[in-house]
Amino acid sequence: MEENIDEKLFNNMILTLNTFIEHEDDIILKYLKDNTNEFLDVAKKFYNKLRIFDGLRKKYYKNYITINESLDLCREFLNNYFPEYLDDFEKLLNDGTINLIDKDSEEYDKNDKKIACSYYEGFLDENGNIKNNINVVINHTIEDTFTIMHEFFHYTNGCFMINNNKLYTTVDRELFTESLSRFIEYLIYDFLKNKDNLKEDNIKYIKFSIDTDTSSVDTLGYSLYVISKMRDIKYSDFYKEDLISVKEFKNKSKLYNIIKEIKDGNENEELLKEKKLIEKEIKELEKQKENINVLYKNIIDSFKYTIGFMLSVIMFYNYKNGIIDLNNIKTYNNKIANNGGFKSTNYVLSDELNTEMLLTALDYLKEDIDECENNKIILK
Repeated sequence: MEENIDEKLFNNMILTLNTFIEHEDDIILKYLKDNTNEFLDVAKKFYNKLRIFDGLRKKYYKNYITINESLDLCREFLNNYFPEYLDDFEKLLNDGTINLIDKDSEEYDKNDKKIACSYYEGFLDENGNIKNNINVVINHTIEDTFTIMHEFFHYTNGCFMINNNKLYTTVDRELFTESLSRFIEYLIYDFLKNKDNLKEDNIKYIKFSIDTDTSSVDTLGYSLYVISKMRDIKYSDFYKEDLISVKEFKNKSKLYNIIKEIKDGNENEELLKEKKLIEKEIKELEKQKENINVLYKNIIDSFKYTIGFMLSVIMFYNYKNGIIDLNNIKTYNNKIANNGGFKSTNYVLSDELNTEMLLTALDYLKEDIDECENNKIILK
């Protein structure tokens, strides 16, 4: 496996964000971009609507589920909703592409990120061929069924290309793959909610999952708000770090010439003083770049997962209300993989995305959970 897959993914997300910044036509991208200044307030509305729990909640499930039980639930789910994917699922299990790591086993190492996390990745092997890996940490809870299917559906649209010995995927996939996998989780919730022995854990998992999304939504709102206030820096310059990089380059050039002079015997006090000042400036610029990288990474993550969350809730609402069906979902998945040119969302949205649509979908989901649970959810 190539070592710097994470770096390549990061570069793809940079491309995605720059596309988001410059693109005018796509429904979701335009909505987020046009509402940059107001998005912090909108994010808070989303956040408040998401608050299913009154106070802190714990991720506690009462049922112990074996690996085979989880896999059987996955097979039953696929057979009911997406039978065409069942053979692929079995093949990936048999050839080791799906790597199930039991949290109770000796193989599990909580300090090893490649083992301790669940994820899907495409990578280049030692011969330069594209390979797939689906890593799933098994907790022996209802969570396992959701996680296995979430990562498996990332695989179903995992389209990759090689360019200069580097691995790239489509921009559509970067933007929309989370929405498909998150929709699958809501579909599993719908599938399991009538199984009495699993209903309680199933609802708890979905609650926890939805509540976790508040951090992505809130972070994106804050990040876009911060950027909107940086009026003196163009969006593209901010992301490419052009301004800081040019200043840093000029300072390093000056420093190089000063050090050369000092080595040649010119050690006057003014020159040494200038050397100190420039070294300090370079350190400050490096710190600025580091801060921008951290903010950039936060924006990338929150952007990707917020879009995934927003779309998945609306997709579930549209599916349950007969506006779309599973054929629309399959087409959407195929378009994600084959770069639908930002037209992918046409297959799962009935209208232009807006705040009201999302909040209506959230209300529907919360009412559905409430009905299953038979107790009133307190809205803050």
